[in-house]
Amino acid sequence: MSRACSAERRRRTSLPRRQETVHGFAAGMFGIDADQMRRLSDDRIGRALDRLFDADRAALLTEVVVAVGRRFGVTFDRPHDDSTSVAFCGRYRAVAGRSDFLYVADPKLCSYANMQHIDAAGGRFVTVMPRSRQEDARFRKWIQSHTPDWELVRERPNVRHADGPRDCWYVYRPQLSSMEGWPIPWVWSTLLTLQQRAARDRRVAAATEQLEQLHRRLAGARARLRGAAEIDRRVQEILEQYRVARYLKVQRVVREEHSFKQARRGRPGPDTAYRRITLRRFDIEYRLDEDAVAYDRRSDGMCPLLSNHRNLTAAQVLEAHKGRSTIEKRFEQVKTVREIAPVFLKNEGRIEASRHTSLRCSPRRLSSANYAARCSVRTSDASCNRQVLRARRQALPASRLAGEGARKA
Repeated sequence: MSRACSAERRRRTSLPRRQETVHGFAAGMFGIDADQMRRLSDDRIGRALDRLFDADRAALLTEVVVAVGRRFGVTFDRPHDDSTSVAFCGRYRAVAGRSDFLYVADPKLCSYANMQHIDAAGGRFVTVMPRSRQEDARFRKWIQSHTPDWELVRERPNVRHADGPRDCWYVYRPQLSSMEGWPIPWVWSTLLTLQQRAARDRRVAAATEQLEQLHRRLAGARARLRGAAEIDRRVQEILEQYRVARYLKVQRVVREEHSFKQARRGRPGPDTAYRRITLRRFDIEYRLDEDAVAYDRRSDGMCPLLSNHRNLTAAQVLEAHKGRSTIEKRFEQVKTVREIAPVFLKNEGRIEASRHTSLRCSPRRLSSANYAARCSVRTSDASCNRQVLRARRQALPASRLAGEGARKA
């Protein structure tokens, strides 16, 4: 019975039945007519994947990006770069046809070689300055005795808690610039301030609990941590795990435990002599550095941005940086692990070609169709809804063909 059920499930999801899945949609979206759509089978899909594997897929993908940019008016003003997309993003200059777009990136861009390369080529960028830069430490030291003239540029209700504090963003541009001569707009978020303080308190509390457990273990009869090097290593592991070495000061000490024992055997009396036995054991003492906590509390929720575009105001630099999450979301749609129907392929070339098809067609096809529908509609609301639904319906088979259709029986 179980074998019959398994066979029935395989029959219902076999590749020769894929034409039933795509039947009824616009065949012209796939470059074939309705008659060819009805004859769609696993052999045809497999041979198409073989042809795709033998083709120059890198050049094909570049042509698709250029064609999408020209056809739908996709702008390349704000490209994004990280360690997993550097090869792809390196072609933005050729695709856009210019180098003066605004390059929004994370702190990995903030190195002297990278920034000088972009600036020398006429490019513009906005990035986050890491804590390792001297300019960051200089401002955090200056703010201990000064109050910047913050400018409120963004305010909205708390998106997570309706009764919580409002989300306010401030900017301030100090007179001192970076070592490259570029302005450094500083950003301060009120919600980020609360989050960083709460996170620091949690880390300190968790590390204190671990140190207290280590203290009780060393004071026990069977500590099993007799060596000084082993104790120091364990303390260092706790401080590094919770990143509180700056706030918790731990010191290894030696405690002496004295006991007395009779010098000779026998019943003790008024003239019995005793000898003192001293046992030395390692222990730890720790304390919270209140000065270090107060020092960092003055700059909680603040981070520096860096841009070589001098005409941008501090508010415009922040607005460009806030748009990075949207850009990264687009790349996440391409690079993420997606749940698709099982693809029963044995040929490695067909597997790679199927994966390339799913990455190239599924996210871009849907987004391009939606974008075209939104931009082309100039009529009434009813006409707008019909065109948007029609564009989405025509785009859906592309993802299904890439994810489900490419199987080998």
